[in-house]
Amino acid sequence: MRVPGLLLLAVQVVGCGGQALHEFPPGATPGERATLSDPGGTTTDQRRIIQTADISLVVEDFAAFEQRLAGLVPQSGGYVAESKVDRTQGYQRTGRWIVRVPINKFDAFVDEVTAAGVPESRQTHAQDVTAEFIDLQARLANKREIERRIVRLLDDRSGDIKDVIAVEAELGRVREEIERIEGRLKYLTHQTELTTVTITAREQKTYVPPQAPAFVAQIGQTWSASIHELTRFAQGSMLLAVGLTPWLLALAIIAFPIVRHFRRRARRSIFVT
Repeated sequence: MRVPGLLLLAVQVVGCGGQALHEFPPGATPGERATLSDPGGTTTDQRRIIQTADISLVVEDFAAFEQRLAGLVPQSGGYVAESKVDRTQGYQRTGRWIVRVPINKFDAFVDEVTAAGVPESRQTHAQDVTAEFIDLQARLANKREIERRIVRLLDDRSGDIKDVIAVEAELGRVREEIERIEGRLKYLTHQTELTTVTITAREQKTYVPPQAPAFVAQIGQTWSASIHELTRFAQGSMLLAVGLTPWLLALAIIAFPIVRHFRRRARRSIFVT
């Protein structure tokens, strides 16, 4: 059965062209590294890092902290993506904010927020997505070149209507893949250009952070811990003795006739001899 020329060319473009393009993106030659660009046309020579931070603070004046945070966010070129404040613990307020900050302001912003209260915890995380970003760019360039080739085939079409419909369906599939890759690239671009800082703050007057105990206090704590363990050992021993008592009584009842029998036999053997 002879395959129509238009459909055969489309299969060759999609099947063979994609592999060759993946190895050498348009404009690149063997042995030369091509400069890749994101959907917006910006070259990406720098690494792509997704930065996140979690900060937990204790503040004496919650209103003052809110005001300071409201000034720090625009000063750093960021915005508040989510916020929640409540008074579930009496008059003491608690709040949680998710802030998006440009990556070049990340470290300074985290330091400023941490200095606005007494930090209970501070964690940062970095995820390198550079390899995925470059791979997506190469795949996007490949798919766009395949799209251009299929469009040229359709412009010069001379085959049966069924062949044309099949090629148009393949073109639609390629364009769906392009949209999917572009969406992922836009997501990674957004996540790497803007960091995510989660801030949790609770109000507590005259808060004193826990400190390492002094030597005398350590002696007292060690003594108390030792007494506690000794008490637990004594209690455990008493409970063990109480638990074994019924078993010992049962064994004594069973063993008494046996021992008595053997003693009688021993006495008889003495008299006989």
